[in-house]
Amino acid sequence: MNIVLKPQKRKSIGLYPQPGYILEVRYPYGMPHSAVDSFIEKHRGWAEEALRRKNAEASAELTHEDKLPFLGKDYPISEPMGGKIGFYPGVGFRLPTENTAEYAERIYRMAANEILPKKVKAISEKTGLKYTYIKINSARTRWGSCNGKNGLNFSLYLMMAPESAVDYVIIHELAHTSHHDHSRDFWALVRSFCPDYEAQKELLNECAKRRRELGL
Repeated sequence: MNIVLKPQKRKSIGLYPQPGYILEVRYPYGMPHSAVDSFIEKHRGWAEEALRRKNAEASAELTHEDKLPFLGKDYPISEPMGGKIGFYPGVGFRLPTENTAEYAERIYRMAANEILPKKVKAISEKTGLKYTYIKINSARTRWGSCNGKNGLNFSLYLMMAPESAVDYVIIHELAHTSHHDHSRDFWALVRSFCPDYEAQKELLNECAKRRRELGL
């Protein structure tokens, strides 16, 4: 583990794993080196595991030998027909051999833009929980989020997860339009619309692991 110290204009100290087993330590100007060293030692176990995951992701490369999940089911990857890339039900993914991961991300984004607004609208009407807008992003550490204006953000990688897990994420974020926290009342609201949400969270964890293994 190579440690790079980066004093910055900030209020707190943080550890940021980078490719090449480099750990960036960003901390406020003027923080004593003894305090920085103590923080690193306290979180060394976490940092080593985070670096291992980060570098495993960086070394992974998606190829046509892999299969890609779409709404929880695996599909093969093959060459585009007539130059047309995309996901075709019953066939799978049509992706070039070069920059395969980049094109796969495009396909997931297109699918998310088509599928998620319809799902959110339907679940909103069913639950009575209102939102203001939807945006699709490429977040890898969050499946979704809800801001103070009740705008919803969803990761394009949700298209890899089973539909039941996708629905749970939508319910989770819609519930935040009523409770902007993770209080007991929030979880009670989530449970009222998704009683098996704990099982759905496990499916999402498995999906995240699979995404990392594929280098996406």
